[in-house]
Amino acid sequence: MDRKTVIEAFHYYSIWLRLLDDMEEHTWTMPIGPDKWSCREIISHITNWDKHLLTKVLPSIEQGEGMFFPEFDPFNEVAAEYARSGISKIELLHEAKETRNQLIKALKEMPAEQLCHSVPSNGETHCPHTGTPYSLLYIIQEFTYHDRHHQKQIADIGGLPPIYVRRAEEENIEGISHLFDLYRVFYKQPSNLTGAKAFLKDRLDKDESAIFFAADLQGYIGFAQLYPSFSSISMQRTWILNDLYTLPEERNRGAGALLLNQAKRFAMKTGAKEISLSTAIDNAPAKRLYRKHGYTEDTYFSHYELPLNPR
Repeated sequence: MDRKTVIEAFHYYSIWLRLLDDMEEHTWTMPIGPDKWSCREIISHITNWDKHLLTKVLPSIEQGEGMFFPEFDPFNEVAAEYARSGISKIELLHEAKETRNQLIKALKEMPAEQLCHSVPSNGETHCPHTGTPYSLLYIIQEFTYHDRHHQKQIADIGGLPPIYVRRAEEENIEGISHLFDLYRVFYKQPSNLTGAKAFLKDRLDKDESAIFFAADLQGYIGFAQLYPSFSSISMQRTWILNDLYTLPEERNRGAGALLLNQAKRFAMKTGAKEISLSTAIDNAPAKRLYRKHGYTEDTYFSHYELPLNPR
């Protein structure tokens, strides 16, 4: 298990929660099925376990002790009762996001030897299902699978799209930087994840680009980045769609099309005259996608570049 990958996958839940901000109250409070919880009870349930990890399990690990988890049913019922206590959707979602973010911060600050060291869980040294030695990192991975199970339940009852697109904010940089690095590697550049993260953060901090990401229940699967420009002839704003990328294993699911549609809506909202882009001459799949979405190849102008930096 890669420490960074496991923690980032666990972190993604707090990003996904934003999809629930616009959920109607009826859907939020309605049981997802016979003898099942409602969406609000599910979120409260996940948050309660996050609090247990943050306040009980992590301190125990730091003190060189094992992990303890209470009996599930009574513990889960406390969370369900809290969700029904009158707390609003806004308050419950905010608490869920803040608790998960606090937990992620603590996990990132924890020394690797504490995070990965084998420790017993309720006295057991190995998972009875997989035979894997217990460690805090292994438990976090198991809770990520637990998240995804409940996320799918909520997505199904709430009619959430299998893939969604949002404009990137600072909290998304960590996840998108991995995609950005893979995108640069595709164009024959050496991998530089640290540089990718710094570059994207700089663009957002200085408001020098508009970045959109595509994601599903499990995480980020694609991104697009547009740079602002202007046309002197028409005296209008234009946008350059400089980057568009989806993970190879996620292609043909429509993420690229969703990103292009979002880029178009965004550019139109800013009053732009057009969006321009360039792609590798031999990138036939990209060319087909662009033509399908109304992009036409420039046959009137030749484009030239003057290299100024040997890097």
